[in-house]
Amino acid sequence: MDSYGFQQTHNISVDGGTQKTAYRLSFGYLDEDGILITDKDSYKRYNISSFVRTEITSWLDLNADIKYSNATQTSPDQRSLRNWPVLRLAQLLPTYYPTGQVDIGGQTYDIATPEYAIRNAPRQATKNENIRLFGKMIFKLFPGMTVNAEYTFNQMNYSANLYQKSLTFANGEPSQGFTLDTRFNAANNLYKLTQKRTSHNAINIYANYDKTFGDHQIGLMGGFNQEHSN
Repeated sequence: MDSYGFQQTHNISVDGGTQKTAYRLSFGYLDEDGILITDKDSYKRYNISSFVRTEITSWLDLNADIKYSNATQTSPDQRSLRNWPVLRLAQLLPTYYPTGQVDIGGQTYDIATPEYAIRNAPRQATKNENIRLFGKMIFKLFPGMTVNAEYTFNQMNYSANLYQKSLTFANGEPSQGFTLDTRFNAANNLYKLTQKRTSHNAINIYANYDKTFGDHQIGLMGGFNQEHSN
């Protein structure tokens, strides 16, 4: 591991408006470099959020809300060189376990330590993207009568890549000697890409009517909802 990890976070927001209009806009960014050696473990995310509300006429208001986020996480392939995940192997090996290289059959090979695994492992990455759009119209038809129409769109995108490559290294215990070992021979080299997309649409229309007669108050509400996902 490195002796430290680095992280930076930035946030900016702006808001304002007039007598009939209000708005808000914000932006955030996060960049984190993990504590493992190399720069293969990292997390980056940025997000944008905006909102606006305005009175178009005395009988119509409009609201709009938009959100977007994008996050990418990378890490070294931590599958085992010696039947243990890399980070677990780092806990199990004694502190006196040799590092560096060893001669086998007249050739020099790297010893299968957690450091070797991390430095030589392919980088894996997962990405999550989220988009959300929301719009609302408020109709004030006459005193006491309000009709609301809302539309929401939400889409989530996910992707992940996996690459496994052939590695030949020295494996074993110092007291018993080292032997050659191979992870993922050339015939099993693999690149895998996974992609998923989920979208959701929703429509809501509902009306409210409130009326007061002396000491009596009447409230009525009715609406319609439709949703679709794929």
